[in-house]
Amino acid sequence: MTALELAVQELITTSGDLEIIARSSPVDAAEVNAALAAAAPDSAEGVALRLLAKYNPFVPPVKVSKKSS
Repeated sequence: MTALELAVQELITTSGDLEIIARSSPVDAAEVNAALAAAAPDSAEGVALRLLAKYNPFVPPVKVSKKSS
């Protein structure tokens, strides 16, 4: 299982504080963003991914073009 899959599974099955678990989960923001786009919003997975996205926001890379002199 990947780190993201483990974090989602932990959030779905835990009886602990979801915010603390989401905040401390070492996941890749781009992976969270991609999984969130594919998840059903009302599913347990969707809820878990939204919590992970809250603490691991995806910021797309900015393309910087070089100006020719």
